[in-house]
Amino acid sequence: MSETASSAPTPHPDFCYSVYPVTFQAEDKTFTIDASRLLRISEGFATILDGHFKSSIPNEGSAAIPIVLPDTTASSFANFLKWLYLDPLTTVQMTQTQLIDILAISHRWVIPLGIDYAVAKLAELPLSPAFQFHLLRRYDIEVWIPRVTRALLLTDLDDLTAPDATFLGISIFYTIQRYREKIIFHRMRLGRRIPYPDDRSNAPFCPNHSQCYKDWHETWITHVQIRILGSPRAFPLSQCAQFVDSLSHTRMAADCKEHLVSWLSTLPVVLREEELVLEAVDAVQALL
Repeated sequence: MSETASSAPTPHPDFCYSVYPVTFQAEDKTFTIDASRLLRISEGFATILDGHFKSSIPNEGSAAIPIVLPDTTASSFANFLKWLYLDPLTTVQMTQTQLIDILAISHRWVIPLGIDYAVAKLAELPLSPAFQFHLLRRYDIEVWIPRVTRALLLTDLDDLTAPDATFLGISIFYTIQRYREKIIFHRMRLGRRIPYPDDRSNAPFCPNHSQCYKDWHETWITHVQIRILGSPRAFPLSQCAQFVDSLSHTRMAADCKEHLVSWLSTLPVVLREEELVLEAVDAVQALL
């Protein structure tokens, strides 16, 4: 018999789990699951699941003496376990309530995988910006701060529902309102003028600058100005130069158009809106 055949098998280092049942209780329901699943992913549960439940209460975690989960409903823990036991071969559509339960329990028991899953799925749902802000503040979802702040800046705060206003709170409400007013005022200033460089010394040679000037003005009034004076949601100023470049300037020399679009993309009055948005993000983050 060969040496390999006669030697004792050894555990695989990646698949050597201590598999044993543990029973939890939430409200009037008990849940018996494989403890190893929680030990691998949760620092919080690992503190109470150690070996054979080293506890001041003998046999705690057994079916007779379940580990009681305070402030946890039976339905929310069931939703969390649906995620924990997700079948990779099955497509499951989680509801908003289920995802929030997964997020809440994962946040409480330090389960990064559960947090990442819930946050990613919640980001796909049509949640109001104010409710998203409520979630990010309650569960420390820092990666949401820029996107939620941008969404709030595009929201008419006069139309907020009472719950949404409560989610924001006074400080955030007035911070968003202040930056919204700055952005609207800035857009109004730009919308009432037609940007054109005063200094033409760097302009390309063109035998008919007057025709290019006229075409630029007419196209701006017809296609751009109305968008700037409209909703920031539909037309952020950061897209201004790209949009102008996509327009057909049939009477403008190609070199002139290229020069003007390049000039427009670096114009401080065009860039200012994005600067205000980033300032708002910093101001919101400072209040959290």
